[in-house]
Amino acid sequence: MKSRFFIVNKAAYVAVFFALVCFYLLSFPGNRSENDDGYFYAYAIRSYDYVSILFPRYLLFLPTFKGLLSLVQWFMPSADAYLLMCMVSAIASAISVLLFYFLLKTYFQLSTVLARLCAISFMCSYGYWRYAVEAEVYTVSLLFCLLTVFAACVSMANGFHWKPLMMTALLAAISVLWYKPAGVVVLVAVPVYFLLQKIAAVQIAAWSILVAVIVLCVYAVAFQFNETNISFWQYINSGIEQSPGHVLNALPVVSSNVVSLNFIYAFPPVVQLIEQWFPGKQLVEEVYTAKQHASLALLAACTGALFFSLALFVIWQIRRSISLHGFLKNPFSLWLVMYTIALLIVDPGSPEPWLMIQPALFAVFGIYFFPLIVKHTSKQLLYALVIVLCLHNFVGGYLFIKNPNEDYTRFQSAWLINNATEKDMVISLGSASAVRYLLYYGQAKVFTGEQQFAQAMLAAKQVHQQGGKIYLTDDFVHPSATVQRRNAAAFSLVKNMLQQQQANIHLLHPQEATAAAVYLWKPQ
Repeated sequence: MKSRFFIVNKAAYVAVFFALVCFYLLSFPGNRSENDDGYFYAYAIRSYDYVSILFPRYLLFLPTFKGLLSLVQWFMPSADAYLLMCMVSAIASAISVLLFYFLLKTYFQLSTVLARLCAISFMCSYGYWRYAVEAEVYTVSLLFCLLTVFAACVSMANGFHWKPLMMTALLAAISVLWYKPAGVVVLVAVPVYFLLQKIAAVQIAAWSILVAVIVLCVYAVAFQFNETNISFWQYINSGIEQSPGHVLNALPVVSSNVVSLNFIYAFPPVVQLIEQWFPGKQLVEEVYTAKQHASLALLAACTGALFFSLALFVIWQIRRSISLHGFLKNPFSLWLVMYTIALLIVDPGSPEPWLMIQPALFAVFGIYFFPLIVKHTSKQLLYALVIVLCLHNFVGGYLFIKNPNEDYTRFQSAWLINNATEKDMVISLGSASAVRYLLYYGQAKVFTGEQQFAQAMLAAKQVHQQGGKIYLTDDFVHPSATVQRRNAAAFSLVKNMLQQQQANIHLLHPQEATAAAVYLWKPQ
């Protein structure tokens, strides 16, 4: 009977895994304008050699996918790099959801029902749902972090035996090599968890040394191929930069990763408020999509208001019973606290890095709040809370990005992809996602006037001399105030160039319903 139970249990996990993969792939958004780096990553593994993609910030990420792409293309020569990366993200996300559920049920004593509700909430939180089908570093990185926490729990359950200990160290090292900021979880939160569990300091030190040796050895090998004139320690520490931003910026950012806020861009007063709060953030893509869903935005505002009302009501009902006893002895709590502190210092205002707290955040909800909701209100209210969250993220999130015809990056790049050749070049002041989309799907060389102005001017002379055409996007010819607020120096350079070359810039393709305006520049 016992063996039969395990067979049935494994079969259930396999069935749910395939169901989750199907769920994520079927909800693959046609509008990819929220993607910042995915097209660059796909372009890099498709176009660069292995040495060129050994980035210290995510040392193993791109080389692994390049190897996988090469393997797949043996059997399917036309396999698309971007779609392949998205499919792997969906598979990793499905495994993560199952592992998250298993951890909560097995090692944190949540009932089956509460563990399922917590896993569903995590699965359908907007940030995780959206990036579960994106060519990004985060989903696989979160899987490695969850595996490390799992191995740490197994180590504790087995008296810190050397076999699970070695596995924990190996997974921790892979986590750091895949995405360096994950070191906050596996090299800070996990050792502190061991320490608070009163594991001998000698054992923790030995574990830490083992992880450090693995990481340093792999970095040492990669450093041999480094072509820049920097030291080994500079190489290891490169790739992490502090981004300006007020710590309070984190509040709407973290909220938007849980509850979709796509609908708010349909309301001009809200857009103006966001532009004041985040003066350097370009909102043209979000506004372009949202303004086509005025009625849906009103419905999403209702579902969002309902969710926040339910959440506030629940918190009020359980306020006297909330206890964080043993909070810092929980690896998920340590993960949440340590990573939050790190991001508040380094990058409080960017949504994507905050995805790394998503499992920890929902684990804390599930462990410390869900049982209280059931005890002091009702299980039905918890069901309602989870259902409304999922409903809202479908209505106010997924439905806004379902249609590819509402993708601003496609709109901006449509004419250029069909007409610009490999002899030509494009200069844009658009968002990172728009520039990288054009780079991935187009043939022409693409430059951004904000970060690559000098290179673009030099390349323009060469392209012109060789008989190629120089195209300017509409956002370059009419630079937005956002660029001026974010990078006044670059804005000034672009404006001066436009004034000097005004007679040599001509409208080539007027804006249509499906394609943005394009200008032709003939330098003199």
